[in-house]
Amino acid sequence: MIGIGSKVTVSYIMRLKDGTEIDRTPEEEPFEFVVGSQEVFPAFEEAMTGQKPGNQVSFSVDPDQGYGPSSPELVQTLPKTAFGDDAELVQGERYDAETEDGLPVSFRVIESTDDTIVADFNHPLAGQTLDLEVHILAVE
Repeated sequence: MIGIGSKVTVSYIMRLKDGTEIDRTPEEEPFEFVVGSQEVFPAFEEAMTGQKPGNQVSFSVDPDQGYGPSSPELVQTLPKTAFGDDAELVQGERYDAETEDGLPVSFRVIESTDDTIVADFNHPLAGQTLDLEVHILAVE
């Protein structure tokens, strides 16, 4: 039975509320994690607790328990020069960059003009409720 410290091997399918599949473990590469090590959402660990190998579990993860709500403060208008003189930033695309402190960040371009871009630094799944179907393959 799964509890704190259990090493759990699962396969899963993750979907948005509208049924769009956004992630799936490849058959040849099941996902492993240790309960209590904060490798997965707390709601994921809670759904696994008490389960046994062979069980299939379906559950939802609300934004507050997943990638958080979408925050308007993380949508910013920035000068294009902040990304280098020859940066080509396309509306709708995601990019990786670094802050002035050298920390990695990811953003999506919402709008682009000659001089500025509107960048959304929210996680792509912020504000989304996630539906998961999990098959427990092994427990150690």
